[in-house]
Amino acid sequence: MYLIEKLCRNPKDISKRRLYAREIKLAKQLLKSRPDFDFWGRMVIDKKPYSLSWFLTKDGKLFLSVAETRNELKHAGPQLQKLSEEKIGEDKPTQKKPLSLSEFLRKDYGEDETKTTP
Repeated sequence: MYLIEKLCRNPKDISKRRLYAREIKLAKQLLKSRPDFDFWGRMVIDKKPYSLSWFLTKDGKLFLSVAETRNELKHAGPQLQKLSEEKIGEDKPTQKKPLSLSEFLRKDYGEDETKTTP
């Protein structure tokens, strides 16, 4: 029942059309071929088939073998890189970004800093 809910596109339609017994038989057959329940839980399928019988076709068997290989791969996770303290290369001269209108109006251009306001 779990496989039908997880892997079939429209399990309610299967129940409506009274095909649930067939799908249960196919689910038992699939579980017999790959008894690891975690495999079925981790498997991600983008376009779900209408029936579990697709997994018994040539394309379905190929998909299952690829999914099994993908699940077996171990991801090491991010590795920490050690950064050196030495500077590499020369600094490039950069220009200051242009001022916004409000920054331009707040800035005192051309006025003496020694001059005090009354």
